[in-house]
Amino acid sequence: MYVIWSLAVGGAERVVALLAEHLDRVRYRPLVVCLNEEGALAAPLRQAGVEIMALRKRGPADLQTLWRLVSLMRQQRVQLVHTHLWGANLWGRLAAWIAGIPVIATEHNTDTWKPWWYLLLDRWLAPRTSALIAVSQAVKDFYVAHGIGPDRLAVIPNGIETERFASVPPSGFYRELGWPEQAPRFLAIGRLVPAKRHDRFIDAMAQVIAARPGARGLIIGEGPLQQTLAQRIAARGLQGQVVLAGVRHDVPSLLGGARAVVFTSEREGLPMVTLEAMAAGVPVVSTPVGGVPEVIEDGRTGWLVPPDDEASLVERLTRLVDEPALAQRAGAAAQTAVRGRWSLPAMVRAHDALYQRALRPLVPVTFIIDHLGAGGAQRQLFELVSRLPKERFAARVISLSDQPQADLERFRAAGIEVACIAQSGAWNWRCFWRLLRALRRQRPRIVHTWLFTADLYGRLAARLAGVPVVVSAVRSVDAGKPGHYIAADRWLGRMTNALTVNAEAIRRVLRDREGLPASKLHTIYNGVDLHVFNPATRNGTLRQQWRVGPADQVVGIVGRLAPEKDHATFLRAAAAVAQQQPNARFLIVGQGPLRGQLEQLSRQLGLQPQVRFVDSPQEIADVFAAIDLLVLSSIYEGCSNVILEAMAMGKPVIATDVGGNPELVEPQRTGLLVPVGNPEALAEAMVQLLRDPPRATQLGEAGRQRVEEYFSAERMVAQTISLYESLLQKGVRHLLASKVSDTISGEG
Repeated sequence: MYVIWSLAVGGAERVVALLAEHLDRVRYRPLVVCLNEEGALAAPLRQAGVEIMALRKRGPADLQTLWRLVSLMRQQRVQLVHTHLWGANLWGRLAAWIAGIPVIATEHNTDTWKPWWYLLLDRWLAPRTSALIAVSQAVKDFYVAHGIGPDRLAVIPNGIETERFASVPPSGFYRELGWPEQAPRFLAIGRLVPAKRHDRFIDAMAQVIAARPGARGLIIGEGPLQQTLAQRIAARGLQGQVVLAGVRHDVPSLLGGARAVVFTSEREGLPMVTLEAMAAGVPVVSTPVGGVPEVIEDGRTGWLVPPDDEASLVERLTRLVDEPALAQRAGAAAQTAVRGRWSLPAMVRAHDALYQRALRPLVPVTFIIDHLGAGGAQRQLFELVSRLPKERFAARVISLSDQPQADLERFRAAGIEVACIAQSGAWNWRCFWRLLRALRRQRPRIVHTWLFTADLYGRLAARLAGVPVVVSAVRSVDAGKPGHYIAADRWLGRMTNALTVNAEAIRRVLRDREGLPASKLHTIYNGVDLHVFNPATRNGTLRQQWRVGPADQVVGIVGRLAPEKDHATFLRAAAAVAQQQPNARFLIVGQGPLRGQLEQLSRQLGLQPQVRFVDSPQEIADVFAAIDLLVLSSIYEGCSNVILEAMAMGKPVIATDVGGNPELVEPQRTGLLVPVGNPEALAEAMVQLLRDPPRATQLGEAGRQRVEEYFSAERMVAQTISLYESLLQKGVRHLLASKVSDTISGEG
């Protein structure tokens, strides 16, 4: 249902008529409701098969019209309401809100005339509106400045039937007026209302005609100022030279005989007539109001003149009288410019996409994580959140830390909303209540928690906030996990709709050790951005910084310097390798609490010349490009990002046979697996590949192929979305079943 004051001739009214006529009738049945009378555009629209109703609203506070609108929406089974202009935006949105129907509202102007209470109503209605459309960036900026959130406003420029205005011969109306065939004609088109300032046009034409008597002016439109403007024309002695033509239905042919179209408005949104003139190859001279500067490129497709600068307007029009070739060049440039962005198909497509989004509302999803410091879980969360389709999901992130966080700005730079809530100690009530308030305010349909603290706080808060779908991401398993942690996870598992794990090994542990039902456990492997981790785009220049020679072979280990990564075993294996491969170099990349101990162990093993400790660079892909072999000596792992990223960069991998590592590394095909805590076996595997570079290359190439097939970021996101949709659908079926049960039992 389109709701508008009337279908009188005007820009917003023509937008409604064009949308209603050109929407895909296979998917939509449009109904236009006029709050007042139908207007001149109703008859041709009805002939095009569009149903139109007029409510003939009485007075500014006609509550009967409100209830008629609500009743009409329900009777007609309206699924979407689209309102236009202030009156309809108020009454139509109120009615849709009462009827429980999604509603979209379009703002067509920079409404500087609105008093503060109108703008207050706009702000109150905004959260109750599925989407707001501004017809230009200037209109959006106006409403953002008056308190409407920028994320609520979509800019969809007006569009026109460009071909309808191209190459149309001049109208015979000019001959009826008795104007000479070659007379330079200037048109002012628009409702005869104060905002259009037709008085400026009349005064400017008086001076132009005084200097160039052959010039003529035509004002097309109707409105309350008709008599006032007629009197002004007479007072200037312009009868027959400047004519009030009223409403005309031959505007395309009138444009065909015009030298320029003139706009002297004091406020606009995005005038349809500006676009129509450009499509007809007629340049526009206009005040730089509203969205006009977004359409007119001053001096190329038209001209912008300051408001109330009559001298500049007169000078511009006089020059166009004298230089018809100048008008032709600008008109041709304007015609080319308008055919892309401001075409009718472009406008209809943009509205269709917004309608589909409103009919299938955005799903708000809140992700909760312990912190956004550097780490594998944080990298995977970023890949997921940044790739969720914005036409389906509205994603937010809550970090349970207010300390400096390495990845925080990365999320915000990608346009992801992040809130930080401080958490400390074993249990922090202040953090919990702040998180609960945030979820009640955000009202997500899905909460997805990451890492232990977020799992604990997030799942409890989500359930208390009434979130329908709660998901927990389990990233690894610790064989030494305390019993009370296991008990907490087992208890929280009952209030969790699904748990995502990134390896089958984790799935088995959660099922067998923690007793979680298999139906709740979903394996979704980590995903790698294959555009970032692409060996073809990395040149290994870090080797020069590390002072590594061309004949040296670099073995890298990447990860946090913490006990679970068992760097000590790596260093002991490195000492054995160094004796057999003098050109081997060992790179330890990462930060953590064990750095001092590991540096001391390196010195004790006599590895100072061969070992280098470096912090994680911003582009970790450059590290993989510069090494020859990746080693992971972890005691436990889930789905290692480091392994996948090295494989994506075409590097062979040696990893311990723990956790999810055997699911990533295919022994003898993409790398080698060794027992945990066994430096002798690790050293033997390293020497084996360092002494056989062709085989190492073959393993690396197979690893890249395996990541492309099974571990891309796109695959990870698609599987997560599929899980979300399945859980949402289950929630809908459960709700419907409950309602049916209540009805049968007489309680509904």
